[in-house]
Amino acid sequence: MGFAVEHECPQCGGAIAMDEADRLFRCPYCAVSSFVANTEPFCFVLPTRVQAAEPLYVPFIRFRGAVYTCQGLEVSHRVLDVTHLGFPHPRLPVSLGFRPQVMKMRFVSPELPGFFLPCHLSLAEALARMNNNPLRAQQAHVFHRAHIGEACSFIYLPTARRGNVLYDLVTDSVLGPLLDDQNERLIPAARPEWRPLFLPALCPDCGANLAGDKESVVLFCPNCESAWEPGKTGYQPLAYETPFADNVGATTVLLPCWRVSAMADRLQTLADFMRLTNQPKVIAPEWETRPLNFITPAFKLRPKIYLRLAGQLTLAQTGLTSGAAAMEKTPYPVNLPKSEGVESLKIILASIAVAKKNIMPLLPDLHFQIKGITLLLVPFQDNGETLYQEQLDINISKQDLGFGQGL
Repeated sequence: MGFAVEHECPQCGGAIAMDEADRLFRCPYCAVSSFVANTEPFCFVLPTRVQAAEPLYVPFIRFRGAVYTCQGLEVSHRVLDVTHLGFPHPRLPVSLGFRPQVMKMRFVSPELPGFFLPCHLSLAEALARMNNNPLRAQQAHVFHRAHIGEACSFIYLPTARRGNVLYDLVTDSVLGPLLDDQNERLIPAARPEWRPLFLPALCPDCGANLAGDKESVVLFCPNCESAWEPGKTGYQPLAYETPFADNVGATTVLLPCWRVSAMADRLQTLADFMRLTNQPKVIAPEWETRPLNFITPAFKLRPKIYLRLAGQLTLAQTGLTSGAAAMEKTPYPVNLPKSEGVESLKIILASIAVAKKNIMPLLPDLHFQIKGITLLLVPFQDNGETLYQEQLDINISKQDLGFGQGL
């Protein structure tokens, strides 16, 4: 469960309640659906218990998602849910703790009164500090680390200076006295230009209502069978394919996947991939020229299930025929953007490899060139407790899908 956010409906101004990762919502007053189309991390501010003439907002980096680590001879994973101070200072807390979970945040806007401290840590630097655990320092070398399914955002803590004392305006408590040199370091940055970008959930082509889940990053139009993803200027059309479209029926569920066409120095073709990972398969002659694709789920799953399904789909790519852009029914929600498919490439390679000792040392210097990314809507048949893909002989339990929706 994420942090709660309150905002006003962009259509009627009515109060709406959201989760930090929500993108698609329906106003309970005017019944209009809107989509938060920002492509960069969201920015939030915590509520103040006391008022100050000129609050000083302190940045924290928020991360919630799965961390995959290629270490030693295994690919491990864990779920991380933390905040980390983005402006290191001896009087400021390193983490926000549990306070945001019991408060309703708001979106940052340029009109917010006060001053903002700059964030001195990049997201990569903050994640490195979050992952740093002294208890694991003596363990095997980490060859690669990936973060999948994350909700990354910036949360600003309102503070105020009263004389030489710094106060937390959320709890109205003293953070500590400020020395002269520390006081000079609290220099505000330029006001952030970030603001939420709300779009009506209407198809740009035909004007019909777009379909999706509250955390969807891709919306579908069942009327004109189009797909749309957010861009810097609004909705952008997204190409998709539906392999085995002739098998779509009443009990079919279209599971979305990202097909990432990629190559590296030692991985030019599908045959290279099969040899490098030492797969127990006879390499067909046509694989020597067949481009290499990685196929990853475009929806959230528990880390173990995500790795398993991505590995099965990638190894079964020879059975995936080119599909038509046909959408017989609304697909399962896409809540992992295409960037997550790209982020997954090395961990999929490592998890699939039979002889991991030959693969792990290659990961730090392995750089993939992305040749293309396509959304695949793969039909799975609902067999009651499981969904089954007959042509690829892959199944996934509906219980695992349910667990993924809660991540």
